[in-house]
Amino acid sequence: MGSLFLLVHLSMSKFTATEKKGSGAEYGPSLPNEEKGGLHRLTFHWSKAQALAWVVRSVQSKAFFVLLGCLFLPTLWVGIMADDYYFAARFLAPELLPQIQDASLWNLFSLSDGSPQTNRYLVEKGLLPWWTSPDFRFQMLRPLAEVSHWIDFTLWPKSPVMMHVHQGLWVAVFVGVSFLFFRTFGYSHNQAVLAFVIFSISANHGQTFAWLASRNTLMAFAFGIAALLLHRRGVLQQGVGFQLLAFILFVLALLSSELGLSAAAWLFAYTFTLDRASFVTRCRRLMPYGAALLVWGWVYATWRHGVSDSHYYVHPLFSPADYAVELLTKVPTIIFNSLLHVPAGLFGSTELGAAGWGLGVLTLVLFLSLIGRDYVNPLTRFYLLGGALCLLPVAAGPAGPRTLAFVSLGCVALMAKLLVDWVQWPAADGLVRRRALAMLAWPVVVLSLVSMLMLPVVSVLYRNHAFQHVEQPARALPFTQEDQQRAVVLINPGSVFYSILFPLSRTYFSNSKKTDLPRALYSLGSGSQPMTLYRESKNTVVLTPENGFMIDPAAYFTRRKDQPFYVGQRLVFTDLQLHIRALSNDGRPASMGVSVLDLDGFSKQRWLVCRNGQYTEFPLPAVGEQSFIPICE
Repeated sequence: MGSLFLLVHLSMSKFTATEKKGSGAEYGPSLPNEEKGGLHRLTFHWSKAQALAWVVRSVQSKAFFVLLGCLFLPTLWVGIMADDYYFAARFLAPELLPQIQDASLWNLFSLSDGSPQTNRYLVEKGLLPWWTSPDFRFQMLRPLAEVSHWIDFTLWPKSPVMMHVHQGLWVAVFVGVSFLFFRTFGYSHNQAVLAFVIFSISANHGQTFAWLASRNTLMAFAFGIAALLLHRRGVLQQGVGFQLLAFILFVLALLSSELGLSAAAWLFAYTFTLDRASFVTRCRRLMPYGAALLVWGWVYATWRHGVSDSHYYVHPLFSPADYAVELLTKVPTIIFNSLLHVPAGLFGSTELGAAGWGLGVLTLVLFLSLIGRDYVNPLTRFYLLGGALCLLPVAAGPAGPRTLAFVSLGCVALMAKLLVDWVQWPAADGLVRRRALAMLAWPVVVLSLVSMLMLPVVSVLYRNHAFQHVEQPARALPFTQEDQQRAVVLINPGSVFYSILFPLSRTYFSNSKKTDLPRALYSLGSGSQPMTLYRESKNTVVLTPENGFMIDPAAYFTRRKDQPFYVGQRLVFTDLQLHIRALSNDGRPASMGVSVLDLDGFSKQRWLVCRNGQYTEFPLPAVGEQSFIPICE
């Protein structure tokens, strides 16, 4: 940590127009006229020059860092949401969750060990949806990130504001390390400053900064890029101490998040593009990092970390064909978001669908055609190789905006160079190139300005979203003392995916250490659509949503899409048996019977229905009768 804070301290040192140390000038040419007096001596379109000069001066005067701090302030009141509730339960109510045997410290990032017994327990406690695959497994190895959350829930367990203050320290390190990266590997002073500004305000970081559960990304980036910078220092100065520190930080990056693998990508790219030593020497310098990767991989495999039976994750080694498809599908849109920084609020994620994929391909082709003439520059090859290799671990998962920090480094650096070229409009450039530069530059400029406003907006949206969809309904659930001895069925929660957070949220906001949760909790269909409930017999009802089940975007998080349902399929739990009666055209359950084996029928369960956002007791209709259930809210 000491070396990280040293890097942050160095990152606050002032950029000067004539600074050459660490500017990366040894790897590429400076901008024309830059050594003859700075930006005011350049001869190009004044309005663009003025804007670029203002950006550079804002960083030199530290005004830009003040702006970043102001943009971050609203995140302090985001509170906790989604996975954060799971962290809270692990520390404050561990009896609610199953204990999983793996290399984790507190199982914070381990939801299920893949055994049918564990998954059945989680479904019956209302912590996974009923359609979860019996073999679903989710176990991540992030012990260092776990320690950071242990600090939060030990020192200030009921103060989310303090947790976000802690998050802010990691955001500062994240920003400082990226500052040093661009200053060290910049084509020129102006390009380095511009790249840092665009990167630090990118919409890709909104979720990373505002969501506590994303801290592992901040930590992996901070340790990983710091390792790269110290490795370079050790190579240039032949310093064993720097190389040892780099190795330690690399290990810490791997222990923070699986995205720490991207640090290896940038180390590899540096070694084979910018390191001027012999091939054997360069390979020897990488050997310690390779050994660390092998040990990490052995621990990961031995303790069965990873994800299985999920549509959102694919293992490159175990499912190479599926991974190749994911890579082809995701890479264009990942680069599209990394270049243009499209706010997540506009498109939701990097997976923009067929139209977005096509737009991503066109953007990628245009970008590569413009940057291609600089390929002879080792620094260009460094950015291209590092960014390309970082795509490999990202494509194995959901690839949302918060996973793009490492990828964006290369994209932003190259895009900043093109922007400076666009501002200068060198006389050697033809009309076609100038127009192509403008086609790519204007969206980057506009969306970067929009991105600057996204962090405060995202902070407000996240807080309101978590309160309206999780915290408020969870606290309002009318559980009684008798429910602790029986099962409660939520017929139509606003979202089955959100409802799996109800027990966790209710536990966190409880004023008592003893939870008042029911013995079992089942959520059946999302209340975002109307449904009918038909009483087929004393022991069976048939539930038919208007558009079928599993309509939430994240419905297949706990089940592969190639694991189909079939008519007549039965899912058996302690209190209920679910049997599929009909399928939709795309293979989702369209109608489902819900039965109990008890002779008294449904008398031992309590059924709740959501109307106008309120949960009330639902009297089941008489045998042969049907009830219409409107949307939840």
